[in-house]
Amino acid sequence: MKKIDELKTKISEANEHINELKKQVQKELQAEFNGALAELFDAYPFVKSVSFAAYTPYFNDGDTCEYSVHHDYCQFNGFDEDGDEQEGENVDVLKLSRETIYVEEPNLEYDPNYTGWESNLRRKTKHVKKPNPDFNPLYKEAVEAFRSALAIVDDDNWMDMVGDHVKVTITREGLATDEYDHD
Repeated sequence: MKKIDELKTKISEANEHINELKKQVQKELQAEFNGALAELFDAYPFVKSVSFAAYTPYFNDGDTCEYSVHHDYCQFNGFDEDGDEQEGENVDVLKLSRETIYVEEPNLEYDPNYTGWESNLRRKTKHVKKPNPDFNPLYKEAVEAFRSALAIVDDDNWMDMVGDHVKVTITREGLATDEYDHD
């Protein structure tokens, strides 16, 4: 049984060493990552913050629930993908980065089955894709640059850096997390 005890000790020491190395490497990579992001904030001063969710879903339609980082669905300066401002008064970087937008237009449509007292014309709205008059290629470049920088870090490293069920907000000053409810 002496060999078993020696093996247990050796495995325990190896795991401690691995964890120490992992923490050291993570600390070094996070410092380099923060420096790289600071460079992006300098290049695109209109970007004040970038936020995204990172979590393991509670249910995945019978498939294994796996942690993932949603950096493709970032909020820039507190605006979400729909252009709804979540916090502060800032430039909607995402809106200005889109070459086309959808606008609602009225649409009168003939409906022979409609039995309303007015007529067989029903008033509807339709979404029409049009060129974005506010498009700015610099903003598109900024969105792509931040998204690709965030994608460099794999999900396992994000999990180690920020944890699970969090909203990550990155600013020039660094990285912060808040609890995130994704139900």
